[in-house]
Amino acid sequence: MVVRYTNKATLLVESQGSSGGNVTLDGDLLPERSFPDQDVLGIVVEKNLTTTGDTQNVSGAPQKQVVMGLFYAGGRAIIQQNSTVFGTIIAKEVCTSSNCTAGSGNVNIVQVPGLEFNLPPGFNQIPNATSAFFGQLTYERR
Repeated sequence: MVVRYTNKATLLVESQGSSGGNVTLDGDLLPERSFPDQDVLGIVVEKNLTTTGDTQNVSGAPQKQVVMGLFYAGGRAIIQQNSTVFGTIIAKEVCTSSNCTAGSGNVNIVQVPGLEFNLPPGFNQIPNATSAFFGQLTYERR
């Protein structure tokens, strides 16, 4: 299944009580025209964001999954095997290995030049006063 979007938009998913707040992308998520200068989608998730890769729960699903956008997860972003993400992933933890049931296939995360100048609504309101941190917690040789 392929979902195509146009223009610039942000989808916010919050939890209510102990339920909700998670998003599973099950299928391709692609712009209709040109990414990111004409079409860009931001997905902000309070808890966890998952791409299903080649384990998609869609009949006739492709063997690989491609998603394009700007993604934020307050918890964990799980990018499962045979997924390709074009854009940016921001999360407390980004997981691409079997340690978090992401599988052991190929995962590609590609930063797209120009995305920083074409942010979806709301992302440009984030103050630039924070310090970025990247730490490698585990290493897995494949």
